[in-house]
Amino acid sequence: MDNEKRLPTLIAEGFRDLFYIWRQELRAIFRDSGVMIFFFLVPLAYPVIYALIYNPETVRDVPLAVVDQSGSQRSREFIRRVDATPDVRVVATCGSIEDGE
Repeated sequence: MDNEKRLPTLIAEGFRDLFYIWRQELRAIFRDSGVMIFFFLVPLAYPVIYALIYNPETVRDVPLAVVDQSGSQRSREFIRRVDATPDVRVVATCGSIEDGE
């Protein structure tokens, strides 16, 4: 019986301790300028730097041979849309895989 009354008290004390530790950690984080830089500046700067470094290496206008076995209007529309992108250039449309090779 005594343990039944003690369990909710232990749980409440545990949550109080957890909240206290959480609050202390947040205070320490927001007082440390190095941590603040990593929380706010680095996530904003990283995508910009990454894009500047790797954008010139992006492959464009890749030649592509398409195997269109159905020959339907939908497949022709799809091929036309793929060809309209700057990344791919459809150079050949074949009816079978053997023709594509």
